[in-house]
Amino acid sequence: MRKKRRMWRKRRMWRKRRRKRKRRRRNRRSRRRRSEEEKEEEENEEEEEDNDKESHQQQTIIYVFVKQKCLSVVVSQQAIHTLTVILPLLGGDSVRVAKGLKGSQVPIDQSDFIVRTTIWRSEEEEEEEEEEEEEEEEEEEEEGEEEEEEEEEEEGEEEEEEEEEEEEEEEEEEEEEEEEEEEEEEEEEEEEEGEEEEEEEEEEEEEEEGEEEEEEGEEEEEEKGK
Repeated sequence: MRKKRRMWRKRRMWRKRRRKRKRRRRNRRSRRRRSEEEKEEEENEEEEEDNDKESHQQQTIIYVFVKQKCLSVVVSQQAIHTLTVILPLLGGDSVRVAKGLKGSQVPIDQSDFIVRTTIWRSEEEEEEEEEEEEEEEEEEEEEGEEEEEEEEEEEGEEEEEEEEEEEEEEEEEEEEEEEEEEEEEEEEEEEEEGEEEEEEEEEEEEEEEGEEEEEEGEEEEEEKGK
């Protein structure tokens, strides 16, 4: 019975450990999935922002100088070719289109008119974008720190659980050793009791044999006396 109880106890402990390991694996997988989903969402958001920026940058301010008079028109990049065809009809013989980056300058020369293109972004928008980028970097740093803290906490919890399991195993081993010692003592006691019983039985048998021999001797003497 005790051996069976020990076996049942061991099986229960094995099941508990298996459940803990499975739970830890599930938690790790769910954390990985969450981090992957968050990364995908961030990548999608970044792609959308890049697409918005590209479409925004395609919007161009056209500065048209016709006979020293400035006309500004906001158009898309696709419309520049049309303007280069139409603008000469306004009073010039030729059109020069300078495609520049943000803040680029095209000098005004003595020609009848010059078309200057610049990326349409104000200083306020630039500052807002820089602030957004800084905030995103800070958020990423905070998220990284939080993830590191969570991983450290989880590792600490896993180490504590492993230490508890080791302590439980040591306690189980001590209990098993105690039970084995008790069983050995019981077996020794049973052996001693068996030996005592055998000795008592032998003594009783010897006494009975001695009494029988005495009775037989008395009977023989009585028969001789007759």
